[in-house]
Amino acid sequence: MNISILSNWFIPDNLKVDYEIFRRARYFVQTYLMLGTLIFFYIFIYYLTNQLLQFYLFLGTQVVIISSLFIMRKTGAYILLTNIGVITFSILLWTQVYYRGGVFSPHLPWIGFIPILAFLFTGRFYGLIWSFITFAITIAFYILEIKGILALKPDAFVLDATYYFKSIIPFFLFLFIVIFTYEQSKLQDIRDITKAKDEISEKNELLENKNEEIVTQNVEISRQRDILSAQKQEITDSILYAKRIQTALLPLKETLDITIPNRCILFKPKDIVSGDFYWLKKIKNKIIIAVADCTGHGVPGAFMSLLGIMLLNESVAEVKQIKANEILNTLREKVKNALHQTGKRDEQKDGIDMALCILDTENNMLQYAGAYNPLYLIRNNKIDIIDADKNPIGIYIMEKSSFTNHEMQLQKDDIIYMFSDGYVDQLGLNNKKFLRKNFQELLLRIHKKPMQEQENILNMTIEDWKQDTKQVDDILVFGFSV
Repeated sequence: MNISILSNWFIPDNLKVDYEIFRRARYFVQTYLMLGTLIFFYIFIYYLTNQLLQFYLFLGTQVVIISSLFIMRKTGAYILLTNIGVITFSILLWTQVYYRGGVFSPHLPWIGFIPILAFLFTGRFYGLIWSFITFAITIAFYILEIKGILALKPDAFVLDATYYFKSIIPFFLFLFIVIFTYEQSKLQDIRDITKAKDEISEKNELLENKNEEIVTQNVEISRQRDILSAQKQEITDSILYAKRIQTALLPLKETLDITIPNRCILFKPKDIVSGDFYWLKKIKNKIIIAVADCTGHGVPGAFMSLLGIMLLNESVAEVKQIKANEILNTLREKVKNALHQTGKRDEQKDGIDMALCILDTENNMLQYAGAYNPLYLIRNNKIDIIDADKNPIGIYIMEKSSFTNHEMQLQKDDIIYMFSDGYVDQLGLNNKKFLRKNFQELLLRIHKKPMQEQENILNMTIEDWKQDTKQVDDILVFGFSV
């Protein structure tokens, strides 16, 4: 079995996290494995030659070595086990030295292995401690023998043929084991480091390739972002130009000031252009006002609003009698024809919701017709709701033959409001809609204020309501007083 694989088996996993600790532990285990093998042979030889002292000393050392290896596998306490091993070898070696001539013993060079093992296995701190202890014991032996306190064995200085077998050969074998295991450990370190370097180089190469891919991707993303940004800017510029066209088709401020000066208009497109629009035309003593909400918002809604303005102009010009419902009837037919609506199941159901009123300034009469959008009349602090027909201006499966024409006599200080559904449908706190009830209460609260102030309050109220919520639809409120 490979000694590296066997030594790794005795090293617990928790020591393999720190490479320096793992390296010392591996050297400790490998040295103990080889020393255990060597000592086994000497135990056998001492037993056969009936050298009982050496037999028991080496047998005890072997027990310590084997026990240390298995304790190492269980606990990983290699520093403690190293110190126990150093103590064991110290007892073994100093006993041999004592019985073989003291400081003049041929076994004395073995004592040098004690601090060497401590340095190699545990590091500088314990190496210095054991160097000091070994030096102190050696000096103590010398002083005790010089003073005659320790009696030397009679054969202390006798060098016979067994000296080489008993001391020189084991010394060099032990030295070989220490050096060999140390070199093996170094080679293993080099192999581990080389392997780690190769793995790091491979990972670095992969990382560099990934970085190059990322850089390339980032460049492409940046290029695409620039293209998209340019396209977005181009689209935005186009939409802003479309807004200029749409704004130009709405009634001019000068026209409004002359025709209906006492008014408020809150116009807040969801996007740059709007699907809502307001329209005004004066014919003799009659002022026609329309507030419309086309299908969709943004660019699609704006196209519908442009179509609605154009067709509304045509409808007013073509009707025989200037009546609110007749204008809506005519407009409905024109929208269906323009959009080629026949009532088929899969065709688009685009249309317009509208409130249209005609103010007769000579007789102080008001006509109103509505496609889904009602009209509010506030008189004497009460709100009168004139409901619209549940029909759009466009194709509808339950289409009425004619929109309803409402006529009413106006009184002084009456205030009329027309609006799209964007205000009441706006989401706010807890994702709740503003609702018509709150809108009606707001109008009752502010209707006596100047029209410009009403417009400001309407705007601030809806902004406070939505807070960080996005605007969900175009908003249009048109109010005027008689």
